[in-house]
Amino acid sequence: MTPAYHIEGTDRPGRWVVTCDHASNRVPPEVSGGDLGLAAEDMARHIAYDVGAAGVSRALGQALDSPVILSDFSRLVIDPNRGEDDPTLCMKIYDGSIIPANRHADATEVERRLALFHRPYHDALGGLIAARRDPVIVSIHSFTPQLRGRPPRPWHVGVLYAGDTRLAYPLIGAAAGGTGSMRGRQ
Repeated sequence: MTPAYHIEGTDRPGRWVVTCDHASNRVPPEVSGGDLGLAAEDMARHIAYDVGAAGVSRALGQALDSPVILSDFSRLVIDPNRGEDDPTLCMKIYDGSIIPANRHADATEVERRLALFHRPYHDALGGLIAARRDPVIVSIHSFTPQLRGRPPRPWHVGVLYAGDTRLAYPLIGAAAGGTGSMRGRQ
């Protein structure tokens, strides 16, 4: 069976856990023989993975002396950054590209992909988190500056957070050249 993830620096002592949910554009052989039916150009686009995020994640893990977990399957196989009940978990079309191998993926196929890839990734991530006292989780993503047929996105960097502002506000402040306090919208 194809591994769902790779962990680098498991024994690093830092309290940080760096995640890269969309590290790879690989389609494991267990899914449609390793081919989603998309052209190589589409598999090289952001629709298949977060371009550049794996390298940033590795460098950050080294700088923080902390472990990094990287998915080893394309987000088009099954998206590890989505909940199991999310309708975008197994995309049939993304940014104008139809994903042929997902077109007829039913609940049984989605469950199979969850069991093979999504859940093992999240189980391993949970293990890394549980092994640290007071862990800090940083998830690295990249984004497409412009989706097909839409205007360019106005931002270059985003800081997303869910309630806990201890890292987010200082990071936003530092990026804005400020003191670390929040000066804008949440």
